[in-house]
Amino acid sequence: MITLYYILSTCIGLLILPGLVVISTLTGKKRHGLWHHFGLVPASPRRRRKTLWLHALSVGEVNAAVPLLKEIHSQNPDIFLVVTVTTEGGYQTASEKLGFVDTLAFHPLDAWPFISLAVQRIRPDLFVLVDTGFWPGLIFKLREKKVPAILLNGRISERSFNRYLKLGGFIREVFQGFNQLYMQTPEGVARAYDLGAKEDAIFLQADTKYDQLHTLSEAEAQALRDSLKLKAQANVLIAGSTHAGEEEIILTVFKELRENFPHLTLILAPRRLERLVEVESLLNTRGVAFMRKSRLREPVPDVILLDTMGELARLYAVADVAFIGHSLIAPGGGHSLAEAAIQGVPVLHGPFIENMKAQVNLLKNAGAALEVNDAKDLARETKILLEDDSRRGVLGEQARILVEGQKGASKELAQVFLNKINC
Repeated sequence: MITLYYILSTCIGLLILPGLVVISTLTGKKRHGLWHHFGLVPASPRRRRKTLWLHALSVGEVNAAVPLLKEIHSQNPDIFLVVTVTTEGGYQTASEKLGFVDTLAFHPLDAWPFISLAVQRIRPDLFVLVDTGFWPGLIFKLREKKVPAILLNGRISERSFNRYLKLGGFIREVFQGFNQLYMQTPEGVARAYDLGAKEDAIFLQADTKYDQLHTLSEAEAQALRDSLKLKAQANVLIAGSTHAGEEEIILTVFKELRENFPHLTLILAPRRLERLVEVESLLNTRGVAFMRKSRLREPVPDVILLDTMGELARLYAVADVAFIGHSLIAPGGGHSLAEAAIQGVPVLHGPFIENMKAQVNLLKNAGAALEVNDAKDLARETKILLEDDSRRGVLGEQARILVEGQKGASKELAQVFLNKINC
């Protein structure tokens, strides 16, 4: 099966190569780092240093890796750090937050010649995969080279689990290629075991994303409100990381809420900035007064459209209530609730939160995360929270305390990884 996978993936990779080159040339996308996908990643230095290769798929995975890599670099700055990503957003986030790493590149396609070349050039002593993205060819090549592989913040959705099960012995080979698997939830532990990982290699671990979250002070929060030109009496609803279809629901709810809360301001933050024109068209069609955040001026419009990357986590500090997107419309999956929770904000989310179950379970028991199924639910729960300052404050503080209590995984795991790379 492994040989067959190598043959098929190589054929597919070689077919994809000219197409990617043409698309990149015509559109300009991935022009920087295009050849990384074919294994031509920057080579590690000739003078041998212990090398840790960490792969983080996109923005969320990069954010999870930041506190861990900072801790490793702090404890042993001689470790040569290589970070690969898959998406443009992941690359931009890593560029902004991981300036201390030695190499930043795009991940090679999972075809035998590309993977072999990348491993030869990086020469890792330890490979760490963040969250998900189980590329068989890479795992097999690392095992062949006797390079330990570790899964960090492991997550296996129910849909992925059911698909993996159909692969039988092949997927068992993949999961047995990991020396250690640190899973986010008990369900993840069970699924990793069912897919073939060895029982003594699986661990339950708190999400390292918590370690990079910090509560803004009252002065910092007020400075943010001032920068947004918000009046003292203004309530703020933030709809964060929304996806297609959710903005329509949010705007319907916002219109209804404004009847009871005339000073309510909505900060709308689409997950992908390339959808801004689409969302602007929707706002214009609905007749909603809005401005992009980067062009904000007084008087403040009904809706502030967030058009920059990297600001949302801090902006939650000005919110009275937060809704987290990619959760109202199937299949969804959800995005981080913790960024809002650490700022003491009650969080609303839809029913489709497969990727965020650990965070939801943490906050739900305290009532700090509330599930809504549709526009009616969202309007009702938001209205209740906006009307009751005391309840909103209690739930927000519970959320903050719970997230604070999850911190510390990065420091512990950094020591584990350093021991592993030096043994």
